Amino acid sequence: MEEKLSFYKLFIVRLVFLIFTVLLLGCYSYNRPLSSPTTSIATVGITKVFVDVNGDYYPNNWQSQIKPNKIKSSLFLAYSNVDKEEILYRFRDDFLADFREKVKSKDRIYILVHGYNNNEIQAKRAFSKLIKKINIDPINDEVVEFYWDGLIGKGIGSAKIWSNAAGYSQMSGVLGLRPILNQLNNKEIFLISHSRGASVILSAISDPSWDKNFYIKTAGSLRERFLKPKGLLKNDNTIKSIMLAPAIGNVDFFKFRRKDDYILNHDNYRLFDSQFSEVYYTVNKHDVILKKIFKSLTNKLNPTGIGYDGSEVGVLMEIYDSPKFKKYDFSAGNHAHDFLDYVGNSKLNEILIDAEVPIKSN
Repeated sequence: MEEKLSFYKLFIVRLVFLIFTVLLLGCYSYNRPLSSPTTSIATVGITKVFVDVNGDYYPNNWQSQIKPNKIKSSLFLAYSNVDKEEILYRFRDDFLADFREKVKSKDRIYILVHGYNNNEIQAKRAFSKLIKKINIDPINDEVVEFYWDGLIGKGIGSAKIWSNAAGYSQMSGVLGLRPILNQLNNKEIFLISHSRGASVILSAISDPSWDKNFYIKTAGSLRERFLKPKGLLKNDNTIKSIMLAPAIGNVDFFKFRRKDDYILNHDNYRLFDSQFSEVYYTVNKHDVILKKIFKSLTNKLNPTGIGYDGSEVGVLMEIYDSPKFKKYDFSAGNHAHDFLDYVGNSKLNEILIDAEVPIKSN
């Protein structure tokens, strides 16, 4: 009987692997700006940021500087191929300086981060719906709409992008979002993410646990900028994170250089600055993207278990004094993975209230 069960288990594992391999044959594209300006502080109370796979900011006139069809993957590669990388760096420095000046007298900063497989239009719809729930004071508050390249895939192509999108989310956090956080001093910061956007947030706060192959490949092209990124500054901020459908697992709290991948080994986990005080996260057992077809896969292949059932968060609570973790079950909403569905879930208001986000009265 045991041999028969072992045979069926092996068959299921091989079947799942075959399905996953077939899914990887799908097509995908990069998530690029669909409107102008791309990265700007021009709107009162709102800052827009759009980064590429390396976390580089899209200049507002990027299409006149580099033809879109010349960008095979990253802005850095496209600009350096025509000896224009200094334009990219200068835009980055100017934007960050302008942003720092814009928000220096503000009290609260809301940073919204979409997930993988979202284009600008899809993310903007969810951002707008989310902003309508919050009582934003345009004088004392600033909203940052953070767009990153989590790739775009249709049908089975959406599975193919998962592995690369996981790495790009880390790049976007370290080299895209972290410099923005470093412009903020003595602020109350709310980082509100969906899906793999949770990885963008974690990577912005502390250097992530890179996939070794991704690390070697990226280090070869970006060199010093990637190998020695500037850390998160101790600027007396209070940072709270609201993670909707977080497509992450305990491994996303690991440090890069560790002995093993055992989640119960406390030595595997990296440190977070005490500014990072709270994590409010959702779980949803009806979310098939987080479930990955079979529940047994939620903690494999770039894990998504924290957003599926949060069963391993207890380990994080044992390790970290800060941040504190609080779970909210969205399963009763019986909805899919879409950002708009999570924003529309009635329990979101409960999270916002607990996080001390001022919400609009109905």
